[in-house]
Amino acid sequence: MSSCCTNFTKFTLPENIQAMLEKVYFIELETLLFKNAQYLMIINNRNNRKYFVQVLNEDMAYFVNLRRLNTTENTGIFITSSSFAIERPERVARKICQLLVQDQKELITDTYPPGLSAEITCTLPVEVGTGKFPWPDNVYAPYVGTTCWPYVDLRDISDNTGVLYFILGFVVADSATDCTPGWATFFDICNVPQILGIEEIRSRGGDVSPSFGGQANTPIWTCASNAVSLAGCYRDIVDLYDFRRLDFDIEGAWVADTEGNERNAEALRILQLELLEEGIEIEIWLTLPVATFGLTADGCALVQTYIDAEVDITGVNAMTMDFVPVEEDMGGASIEALLGLFEQLSDLYPDKTSEEIWQMIGATPLFGENDIPDEDFNLEDAQDILEFAESVNMRLLSGWSINIDVGGFDNEYSEIFNQFTSSDE
Repeated sequence: MSSCCTNFTKFTLPENIQAMLEKVYFIELETLLFKNAQYLMIINNRNNRKYFVQVLNEDMAYFVNLRRLNTTENTGIFITSSSFAIERPERVARKICQLLVQDQKELITDTYPPGLSAEITCTLPVEVGTGKFPWPDNVYAPYVGTTCWPYVDLRDISDNTGVLYFILGFVVADSATDCTPGWATFFDICNVPQILGIEEIRSRGGDVSPSFGGQANTPIWTCASNAVSLAGCYRDIVDLYDFRRLDFDIEGAWVADTEGNERNAEALRILQLELLEEGIEIEIWLTLPVATFGLTADGCALVQTYIDAEVDITGVNAMTMDFVPVEEDMGGASIEALLGLFEQLSDLYPDKTSEEIWQMIGATPLFGENDIPDEDFNLEDAQDILEFAESVNMRLLSGWSINIDVGGFDNEYSEIFNQFTSSDE
């Protein structure tokens, strides 16, 4: 690092974690300057890939972002990320190593075949009330980092914000070699930390939705043995919590995982048909990354995969965050992305009206500072998106995450976005 660069923002790891990583034979650590920030860079010597590491340490809980460079140069853009919150330094180092190994395997190859069971093995210990179908035509439903410390209480959040709808992230496989579903690999499927608040939220007229996938860990549809067993796993989870809405957050390499998405689409079609035979309807949402022009080519192909499988998709939720190149006007960039998504969905669903297409669209910004340096989604941006969503009668506003809003912004984003939720009357 140049001695003149004294005003750079620093993103590094605590020394005890760095010391643990330095003992890993396939990891090399360097410092990298990029866009007015100093990063700790991890080099995976087995495939020569390079990664940025960002970390926030709060009360011995580490929130770590691991993001891969897309070039072999010491410049580039972030294309994948993983975040987690855990309490012990040795587990942080171990988790980073696991993420490097997982990224090396990228997509489902012959060395990482499906064939594992996706089964739940527990029963729910408390009542959770009755799920709700459909959710309002206009709804604010923020994501909850279920395992982020300190754990948030849905009842307290609802008391303080009036929010009645939440998306709980994330249901994933226990590991790349164990397809047992759980909450972010830290809790079994029956024991999400917010479980005691679900029944209360539903008694107030609201509801919760699980989100499968996310940016970290292994999606269960990549390691399930086949679509039938995967559909059975989803049915068990639906029955466990009486879910009436499912979200699938598909990011990074998993967007281009054709085999995995075909398996997942087939499973969801099986699930929907089985539930309909019993008179049960369920919402299916795909949450996908976007650029300012809308979905990427892989994202469009992914949506087409689910259409081809005849999945009744309720909507596509755009992750309006981490734009490249850097966007200073995050509200304007997000609206551009939503307009692009509207055009793409209009092409994919030529028989739907404009009003019906907008009712298939959601937006999820990242509250406050984004992962890309110099990108900040502020309260003015939130107001711009709210007004746009109301003007076109969009279906969903969300945000990552309610933990950030509660912990860093005194619920100010939720105060704006919750105006979007329509009455059931």
